[in-house]
Amino acid sequence: MNRLAILLINSFLFLNSLFAQSDGHYSQYMFNKFALNPAYAGSKDLLRTTALYRTQWLGFEGQPASQSISADLPILPIKGGIGLVVNNDVIGAERTTNFMFAYAFRKKIGVAKLSLGISIGGLQKTLDGRKLITPSGTYSGEINHNDQILPTNLISTFSPDVNTGIAFEYKQFTFGASLLHLPQFNSDFKGLAIKTTRQLFFTSSYRQKISKDVDITPSVLIAYNKGKMQQTINMLVYYKKDFWAGVAIRGLINDDRDALTGMLGLNIKEGLSLGYAYDFSISNLTKFNSGSHEIVLNYLINFSFIKTSNALYSPRFM
Repeated sequence: MNRLAILLINSFLFLNSLFAQSDGHYSQYMFNKFALNPAYAGSKDLLRTTALYRTQWLGFEGQPASQSISADLPILPIKGGIGLVVNNDVIGAERTTNFMFAYAFRKKIGVAKLSLGISIGGLQKTLDGRKLITPSGTYSGEINHNDQILPTNLISTFSPDVNTGIAFEYKQFTFGASLLHLPQFNSDFKGLAIKTTRQLFFTSSYRQKISKDVDITPSVLIAYNKGKMQQTINMLVYYKKDFWAGVAIRGLINDDRDALTGMLGLNIKEGLSLGYAYDFSISNLTKFNSGSHEIVLNYLINFSFIKTSNALYSPRFM
């Protein structure tokens, strides 16, 4: 890629992050709902573990990358579930890592289920000044940005963090809403401020049986941050509960149009599933990258001490 184009695009992304930083996004959000919403802690009547890795805009220097690891399970005596999630997002010279401990209160209302969740933890932001380049800087030997604000080494800050969420399930229908980063702290890197803004997520899905072997599940994710809203519409087709394939579009408005996604997945064995997604960029950055890759691994463990009398094992994760 042309070095000037790299410099200009990275400068835009970095300067934008000085004002506010949003969370990384996932194409396979439906298999990682707990990472976006603490109300899903313990929602499976099983110990659920999830690991996700995403590399975005392949071939683009300073490309974003995200990792997420989580575990949650129901605890019957406290009428809900608990969980832990660790997210790590990197874009250019900036890294954001947060860990959250979650509790969700779950209540049955007839055949429906209502969950209220909260998670508390910490958020660390790191800025690597060694990766920054300015037009007026000199980089032969020692790093000199010729800018008193920009650091020349690795610096980091830490702040507490709080998320809340609500989830509702009725037969084959699900709905969730979450508000992340309630304290909305500023990370001050010696005069260089990066603000973590509140982010609002809405998710919804409906599973419909088409035939004995085929189910379809349309779903939607709406993300709202900094006065902007982006929608993701998704359709998954399951075959014999062992394989699935799907397509999605992220961003329906010209200014927010981002990617077309293709997904494939399978249940490797009882309780263990693997999913893969490829994003084809349709934004203004299309000519600068060759797409994005994402892998998600889910593992369910059925323990007797968390099993309820009407709990049924399901290889699905919707």
